[in-house]
Amino acid sequence: MRQDTPITLPSDSELRAAGLPPERIAVRRASGSAGGTHVLYWMQASQREHVNPALEYALLAGHRLHLPVAVVFVLNSAFPAANMRHFHFMGEGLCDVATALAARRIPFVLREGAAADVIPGLARSAALLVMDRAYLRAPVAWREEVLRRTTCPVVEVEGDVIVPVETASDHEEYAARTIRPKINRQRERFLIPVRKQKTPAGSCDEVFAPVSRETIRTCIAALPVDRSIAPST
Repeated sequence: MRQDTPITLPSDSELRAAGLPPERIAVRRASGSAGGTHVLYWMQASQREHVNPALEYALLAGHRLHLPVAVVFVLNSAFPAANMRHFHFMGEGLCDVATALAARRIPFVLREGAAADVIPGLARSAALLVMDRAYLRAPVAWREEVLRRTTCPVVEVEGDVIVPVETASDHEEYAARTIRPKINRQRERFLIPVRKQKTPAGSCDEVFAPVSRETIRTCIAALPVDRSIAPST
């Protein structure tokens, strides 16, 4: 039986050695249902394999836990105001992600639906769920709902701004001229290379069958979205 237990996460020294300042890491749940078979990285905001702190953190955690890593992306056809041109452009990028992850022997999984419905099911067998950070209202709400519906440990990684927001300022800023000096004072210690981690040994292909470029394109083409704005050449 799986029991609630704290998880051993990468230390601050390990993070710094990997080019991941600890300020980028937010442990949203430090303990949970133990006994998972893999580390699951829910890629949503940071749609890339290269220079992706959340991905490299997931791999670092996989080494720490001696578990393989899988990456999942959720296609939400109900995203406000999105049309086929948006999804086609995103799909071409996801094809590149799938190819790059395959070269690193990391399975990439694509699912359609609402993240709050999809991710909790996929995370049931995970020892750790890693998610990238978002700031817009809807994606933030997705992450909070996923957190409520999961039981495993959860870590959120900031990978899409140079200086994490809470590090830059501890209160709402009313003008660019007030926050710019605060960012400039901090930026050099965050402008460091993110080091690519080796892929942990083991496989979770039996749980997550990797998706191909052709499957991604077929899935995108079949989405029930506004087609009045066609894909761009």
